[in-house]
Amino acid sequence: MRIVILLISFVVAISCVKKPSKSPIPAIEFKDFTYKKVSGLDSGFVTFEYEDGDGDIFVGKFSSQINVVIVTLRLDDKSGNFIQDTTVTPDGVKIPIVNAQSVKQPGDGYKGNAVKGTITVPFGDFRVSDKVKVIKHQVYVVDEAGNKSNVVLSPVYNLTI
Repeated sequence: MRIVILLISFVVAISCVKKPSKSPIPAIEFKDFTYKKVSGLDSGFVTFEYEDGDGDIFVGKFSSQINVVIVTLRLDDKSGNFIQDTTVTPDGVKIPIVNAQSVKQPGDGYKGNAVKGTITVPFGDFRVSDKVKVIKHQVYVVDEAGNKSNVVLSPVYNLTI
């Protein structure tokens, strides 16, 4: 009887171990957002977990390719929906506010190998004014081959600063 229980326990334990992804399309999961004011400007940090089957989620050391996109959505008081903020150019053109980042390959790189881990990405001004208090973020990554990850949404944040 003990052998049967040990065998069942072993099978259950092995079945809980997740195999690394072989998919070349990166997958992410939102973990955290923190913010503070630095010299009167918003400064944010988004943390997410990532997994990529072919290891090209990061860009090369000298690349300027954008691979992490963070979109801030604010609660619209009139509609009650979350909308993307825009800024207006001097000639009246509305441009969506998007934080696009290049996250560089760490160390010697991981290309060709399945990778997973956690990353924190800093970004600057993410709202049009301090009057915007209720926000959430959309985050996605694009690997070097142009594969776009899933789009993740953060929880709703009530900003106090």
